[in-house]
Amino acid sequence: IREMICTYLEKALKNRDHSPQEGKNADQIFEQICRHVLRNEDKYFSLNEICYQFKVSQPFIRKIFRAKTGKSYNEWVLDTKIQRAKELMQANPKLLVKDVAAQLGYEQLYFSTVFNKHVGMSPSEYKVRQQEEDGV
Repeated sequence: IREMICTYLEKALKNRDHSPQEGKNADQIFEQICRHVLRNEDKYFSLNEICYQFKVSQPFIRKIFRAKTGKSYNEWVLDTKIQRAKELMQANPKLLVKDVAAQLGYEQLYFSTVFNKHVGMSPSEYKVRQQEEDGV
């Protein structure tokens, strides 16, 4: 009986950070998470929310995002939203920064701070520079 209990406990401890869905293809889960985040660009999903929605553990998501992107989940989300903000401002230079922020699920002040830190200039400066480069 002791041997059976020890074997059972070893297996349980070995698999404690894995959910049943983690046996699925990591590529599939990664693609599903990315599609979900991109389809809902006006929302921010924390790592905990993503884990709950996709029934996978945080270590698993951390591992697949590092492997696929070289970034953490949060870094990938931020980079993706900053890139989308650039696309929106390039497509419509008259779009207000507050509207870009709202479309991406951010408050304007937080968005401007994050954008400035990430890009090296404020969203307004970025828009002006893009207009100059486009000859507008």
